[in-house]
Amino acid sequence: ATSIRNSLFLLEKEGEGNNLTERGRKYFESAMKASERLNNLIKTINQLLETSPMGMSLDFSSVQLELIIEEAIEGKSSQAKEKGIVLNFRKSGGGIIPEIQADEAKVKYVVWELLTNALKYAEKGEITVEAVPLEDYVLLSVADDGVGISPEAVDSILKEEFVKGDFFHKTQEGLGLGLFTVKRIVDLHKGKVEISSKPGSGTTVKVYLPR
Repeated sequence: ATSIRNSLFLLEKEGEGNNLTERGRKYFESAMKASERLNNLIKTINQLLETSPMGMSLDFSSVQLELIIEEAIEGKSSQAKEKGIVLNFRKSGGGIIPEIQADEAKVKYVVWELLTNALKYAEKGEITVEAVPLEDYVLLSVADDGVGISPEAVDSILKEEFVKGDFFHKTQEGLGLGLFTVKRIVDLHKGKVEISSKPGSGTTVKVYLPR
């Protein structure tokens, strides 16, 4: 991530970035944002792996979950288009999503990882992201029409560090640290994660983040 970002900075410094077409400039700026996001995600993962849940500190602030979701969807739009998948964002509760008190960088990781997994295993159809204000939480839901996950794999995701591919209906590489890391972050925020899925019928991951 650092080498990519350094190359982009060098391109801009030498003036090449200023000679781009409008479309090229858009791609350049998108690449800069993506490299920054990747760098932040790597830092988050390293922190999660190097410290225990009880020892990790959270940098709480007022977080606009709606903006984080919109940014993630924009960042994943090209990948979704290539696979022929439609990304939907639904806002319940009159379309007003309240701010939450959370660690913004880690919430960004959660949203990005949920979309990453949904796109990785979805083969067609739609991915629907929904934000629902509840009394004590804001519910973030990501639903896909992918290959689905077996009940054994769901249990392992919520308990184990790695999930092997043989749990799945089709040959896959496994979810690795992704959803395990999501659960750890949500646990640190005193939230909760629910996963509903079965092979061949898609997956819905629900994350409850305290308001």
